[in-house]
Parts: sequence; C-alpha cells; structure tokens
Amino acid sequence: MKNKFLTLVILLASFSLVACGGGSSKTDVDDTTGDTTGDTTGDTTGNTTGDTTGDETQSADGLWSGEETANSETIGLFNEGTFIIVNVVKDVSDDETTTGNFYQGTYTVTGDVLEIVNADAYLMNGAFIAKGNIDGVVNTEATILATATDLAGAEVDNIELIYDPLNTDRDITFDDLVGSWMPAIDEEGSITISDAGVFTMTANDCDSTGTVALTSSNNIIEVALTTTGDACDTTGDFTGFAVLSDDHDDDNDSTILNNELIIVYSNGDFGYAYPAFKAP
Repeated sequence: MKNKFLTLVILLASFSLVACGGGSSKTDVDDTTGDTTGDTTGDTTGNTTGDTTGDETQSADGLWSGEETANSETIGLFNEGTFIIVNVVKDVSDDETTTGNFYQGTYTVTGDVLEIVNADAYLMNGAFIAKGNIDGVVNTEATILATATDLAGAEVDNIELIYDPLNTDRDITFDDLVGSWMPAIDEEGSITISDAGVFTMTANDCDSTGTVALTSSNNIIEVALTTTGDACDTTGDFTGFAVLSDDHDDDNDSTILNNELIIVYSNGDFGYAYPAFKAP
C-alpha cells in the first residue's frame, strides 16, 4: 500500500519554505479566496445523516486520507474526541504557489453520527479564519463522509476521508521521536525531543518548549507547546498533533522509516503545519 503522506510532506515543505523564507512571516487573514479544498471530496452523494439509534457506536479514532492528487493532499487526525483535518493545495499555474488550511477542535460520535461544533479554521501557517461545524457519518476504520458549514449554516466544504491503516498502525516507539529534527518552517531552526518527552524548538528569536506524548491511536502524537520571542507571529500556548512518516530518497530508491514528523498545532489565533526531518 502506498504511503499517502508523501505528497503532503512535499507540499508542506514547499509551503513552509516559501511562506517563511527561512524565518518568521505573517500571513494576511483576508487571503482566503483561493481554492484550498483541492480534489479531495470524491463522491459525496451518499448518506450524511447517519443513525443515532443504532446499538453499535462507531469510532473515528485514527489517521484518515482524502483523495490524493499530484498537487493536493488531505489528512484527518482523530484521537479520543480531538481532531485536526489538514488540506494542502499546490497551484498548477506558472507561479506554483501553495495554499492550504486546517480545521481543529473536538468531536463526538453517537451511533455512526459524527458531530463537530465550533471548530477553528486556520490558514496554513497563518491566522485564524472562522469557526464552523462539521456533521457527517463515520464507519469504524472505513470512511468519514461529512459536510462543513459556517455558523450561519451555509455549506463551505464537503469532506470524504478513507481510513489509513498503513500510517495509523505504523510500528513506532517513543525512541523514534527522541533526537534532533530540522523543521521545514525555518531553515536555520532546530527541534530537540528528549527521552522525557520534552520538545524544544529554536528558530530566529521565536522559541517553543513543551511536551510530546504517544496516544492510544498509535501514530498520533499529542503536542503541547508554549511559544515566546519577539519574532514570533504569535505567542502563547499551542496544542495539536504530530505524525511520523517515512523519508523516501528517489535518487537511491530507498526509504528511511519514521524519519519525517508532520507537526500541526494552534492556539486559537494562529495555526502551524509543517514537516520536520530527522537530523543525520
């Protein structure tokens, strides 16, 4: 089975370096008119109302992927009532700009009905956009079919995700996280994760410290950080997830397992999503 995170890592790395230029960069919250959905919705004509009266409650826990194209990727991270859905799109025009957004919040599942209320939407490595709701149907380790609406009830996106056992069931241990990482969001920055789970990132007078921890969803890693520094887009306490992926060397046709870390977190005002690569 193909690792569906490969396109996401490439797009996030491209976006992070362009947006930040090797350092910190503010994003205009008004720049939300571009197509940030990509070709990820698939066939959304199925039943999205669900059944709250059934005897068996479904589970949304795990990693989920949308339909991948050469220029876009969507992934969903769901773990015990907290979720993040990330979408990245690379423009096919001459300038090949990369855009994206992500949703973050909490969810409940009753029967097979997935309900998300007052989720936060962010520009990729940018400012908070708006709050919204997501309602749909989840089938355990199979599919999520949902509709995102604004708080006035207007539909803003269709979401179809397929369960990703390759990445959810990845064989990882905490030792895979320990060590030094190079964040794509800052070419001169560095991340260190200690044996005790302490996360430290230094990047051009914008430093983050906090913790990482494994969860019951295996390859979904909890992240809690505090960011300080004069060069930061915003400071404060951030929460989110990280996911381990593989580094594939096309030149040598080789793969280094668990050598990339996709990190996504927000604080209500600003959201970050970027890959980091294990230092040699």
